[in-house]
Amino acid sequence: MTFGKAGIAVCVALSSTFATLAGAEPVGTPAGYHPETRIRYGPLIGGGITTGIGGLMLVSGIDQRNHRSSHGEPGSGGEFLIIPGIVSLAVGVPLLAYGLLSRKDVYVRDSGSRVQVGFALDRQHAAVGLSYIF
Repeated sequence: MTFGKAGIAVCVALSSTFATLAGAEPVGTPAGYHPETRIRYGPLIGGGITTGIGGLMLVSGIDQRNHRSSHGEPGSGGEFLIIPGIVSLAVGVPLLAYGLLSRKDVYVRDSGSRVQVGFALDRQHAAVGLSYIF
């Protein structure tokens, strides 16, 4: 099977596209961009919610257990909240720590997007132009 020059160019283009999509780091900063470091908001929000819910479940379970034991009721109670609360904290605290301590590198445009408005007046005509630059 022969491809010729066009076939080789397509294969090379596809292989470089897949290498970029697979996570290969580009060499240098692209023109018109500058690198910045940002917080990873996904793990931060997920860890915060999971930790908060786990803490509430744990405190509620301990309170229920103390309330039942102080009234002399049989059975300790609260295990259905204490155990999932501990599991939620075991997942949420490391996720929250990862979100707080980990940063991601992104490329940000040097010039921000802007809206331009143009006017043209004539004796008989008036025109308005609106453009958005990404």
